[in-house]
Amino acid sequence: MSIRNRTLMIVLLLSGMFMGYAKDVKSLQIVFTDIYMTTIFRITPSYFDKGALRGICDTVSIVGTKKIKELMQAVNELQEFTSYKTVPDTRGKIIFLYDDNQTEDLYFSAFFALYRGKLYELSNQFKRLINRIIISRKPDNQVFLITHGKK
Repeated sequence: MSIRNRTLMIVLLLSGMFMGYAKDVKSLQIVFTDIYMTTIFRITPSYFDKGALRGICDTVSIVGTKKIKELMQAVNELQEFTSYKTVPDTRGKIIFLYDDNQTEDLYFSAFFALYRGKLYELSNQFKRLINRIIISRKPDNQVFLITHGKK
């Protein structure tokens, strides 16, 4: 076997090891409160996790439905926000549970989402989908008040 062939084989083997496989979301949980609630200080994602809004949050769980795929598509289509640095004034959190039992969180406010360490601007498509998911499980609830606009 030539050096070129060995090198090519090693590269292919290593790339296969590092690429892994695409994980699928098997369920998700949306923890939310009134998106437009006023607080005297900003609720950061870490403060949200520590229970800053405990007692006034509601939860919706979804397992293995096409709504998960729709939501993942909407998340993947969010536009990264780089105009200035900010942290969402958190009013909700989506917990993704993958098929390998790993979890990942997306925190959201009325305008932004923090996901995988990056800030994204929320689209109306994303807001409508979250509303539809929540209303389908809890008919008297709605998270976002959608106004006319782009996206």
